[in-house]
Amino acid sequence: MVVKQVYNKASDEDLLALKRHLSGAKILLVEDNIINQKLARKILSHAQINSVLARNGQEALEALENEDFDGVLMDLQMPVMNGYETTIELRKQQRFNELPIIALSASVMQDDILRIKEVKMTDYVTKPINVSELYTTLCKYVTPANPVEYKEKKEDSKQKEISIFVDPVENCSLVNFDLGLKNTLNNKTLYYDMVLNYLDSYNQLEQSVFKLKQEDEISATRRLIHTLKSAAATIGAEKLAKLSGDIEKDLNKLTIDDDHIKHQLSELYIMNQSVLEALTLYTQRYEEQNKVIEVEPLEVSIGLMEPLTITDIQFELAQITQHLEGSDIAAADGIKEIMQDIDDPGLLTVLKRALYLTN
Repeated sequence: MVVKQVYNKASDEDLLALKRHLSGAKILLVEDNIINQKLARKILSHAQINSVLARNGQEALEALENEDFDGVLMDLQMPVMNGYETTIELRKQQRFNELPIIALSASVMQDDILRIKEVKMTDYVTKPINVSELYTTLCKYVTPANPVEYKEKKEDSKQKEISIFVDPVENCSLVNFDLGLKNTLNNKTLYYDMVLNYLDSYNQLEQSVFKLKQEDEISATRRLIHTLKSAAATIGAEKLAKLSGDIEKDLNKLTIDDDHIKHQLSELYIMNQSVLEALTLYTQRYEEQNKVIEVEPLEVSIGLMEPLTITDIQFELAQITQHLEGSDIAAADGIKEIMQDIDDPGLLTVLKRALYLTN
């Protein structure tokens, strides 16, 4: 039996050493789930790793045809072309024989590990992603072709303040908010973003499963439950993640019309609804506490930008442009991250306008 090291919280010194080694690396992230996309890219950016997103194996093959990468993070369960199939295609080409391909999976049983080895993946990382495990695994196999000096970002008092988390939902046994925050780098804003994505993705779970059942899409049903398991684990809904995992396993040997599966799905819908209610209450509390406001598409006064130099403005806009060229998801993430570091009211207005346009 293959035993993978259990990763606990690494010391600040250890994490800093890992980040210094990885800084400047270029990684292809192959992932179809929006929650996992955002979280993985945020973790990579904290080590100053450049990431490019592919939403399935076919997009990954196209990206690798056009660009060079230091490594690949590959989800296993995806539509169009899954991680196993993509790796097989890549290993057929000699130029990709040594390319580090690291699997990302919420389900890593013995059969999964054997399959990962069989298709010649380099290693694997479990989901929800453990920061120490991801950085350590990447360091074992990835050497940046264009390394850059890692510059540690110093949190100011304002950033530290917004990173403090207080459980806002009383008597909630289905969502471990402390765990969810830990899974999202102790970043309250990022966790809030993950919660919003969960609410948007799984608020029609029963209807989605019913539709797939009517269309006889068994593999798609199994993939939906698989992604639910990963998303639930990320936000801290441990019981829901476990139930999803049990259903995923049972769907490998039983039909969706089996009485046992029907009972499990009924329990899943009820539990997910309770999780949705808790998360909705959380977002309301968060917005009240942090005064989240809708951004209106207003005219921008250039005169307000005077406190910043032209060089400063060009630098910040260049950062946004990089994200915009990657994907809309990355653009929104990048804009929000930059906004946390800007005090100038003029540039904040510009950034809010840009954020509005990405929605």
